[in-house]
Amino acid sequence: MRPGGIFILQTTNKYNPLIILSRIIPFGIKKRLFKSLFGDNPSGTFKTHYRVNTPKKLKRNRGSLKLQKIFLLEDVLCHNAPIFSISFLIFRLMHALKLESIKGNMIAVYQKES
Repeated sequence: MRPGGIFILQTTNKYNPLIILSRIIPFGIKKRLFKSLFGDNPSGTFKTHYRVNTPKKLKRNRGSLKLQKIFLLEDVLCHNAPIFSISFLIFRLMHALKLESIKGNMIAVYQKES
């Protein structure tokens, strides 16, 4: 990456309730659950191991990459009515309780030193 270049990282937030639930459910059960809920096996259903998926870890500079901004975002899942309702309820609760730090998705923008 050239000096002054921008690196954008998107990851899930380890502290989000849905992510916690996803980590608790065994992988084999999770795949069957996704298939029954969504009618197929989504491409995003795979075993994962994250090293940088908390706001605190994103705040660390990465070598010559210096953090510029972190965005915390929440998805509202729209696959079917029950999932949408649960997802929207969680979204509203987080907003009402000002729990920004547990939103499900994080985007970090880093810039390489000049």
